[in-house]
Amino acid sequence: MCKSNYTRSARARMLAAVTAMGLAAATVATSIQGAPIANRGDSLRAVCGNPFENGVGPWDYNNSEERTNPQKIPIVEQFHLTREVESLERGSTGAYALGDLDYTLRAVPNHPRALNAVARYDVEKGGIPPNFRSAECWFDRAMRFRPEDGTVYLLYGNYMARKDRLDDALESYQLAKKLLPDRSSYTCFNIYFHRNWFCNCEHLWKQVETCVRFRKKG
Repeated sequence: MCKSNYTRSARARMLAAVTAMGLAAATVATSIQGAPIANRGDSLRAVCGNPFENGVGPWDYNNSEERTNPQKIPIVEQFHLTREVESLERGSTGAYALGDLDYTLRAVPNHPRALNAVARYDVEKGGIPPNFRSAECWFDRAMRFRPEDGTVYLLYGNYMARKDRLDDALESYQLAKKLLPDRSSYTCFNIYFHRNWFCNCEHLWKQVETCVRFRKKG
């Protein structure tokens, strides 16, 4: 059971650890036709390109056939989303991890681990070099590719929280909550933010919203 009397430092640890979530695939009945996250517009989309056009795929991470077919997502992960790439240590097919993440996200625009990796790169390494697409671009492409995929909005919320864009984080979390309802048929995700503390979905949403509002108050 989760504690309810969080200290200031516990809230900070929770927010810092939010990107370490373990995510389970979910099938959602609700569908939305895009969202005004970060006020993205036509200019951003022109720069980011069309997520439906690629020589490989594009495949949907939440499609079980595409996720398990050895000639589809698994082969992309085998060669381009290695442990070294995901940990941002080095590339697999080239010198740079971003090159393999680029390949992965063009082939699988809503791949959660790859999205999380580019977000981490931007935050932890002081930004993404201009010769690669930005993390904002990859999230924009993922949202256009599968606007009903709540995991994308959850990850974008994590990214926005780490960038201290708390209004955008809260908006994205609220969209994720609508698309990832707490159902008994699956565990939507767990978050580890302190030794041996795990929280169920409904409790976590309250923690996230409380934490973001707490940060906004300064």
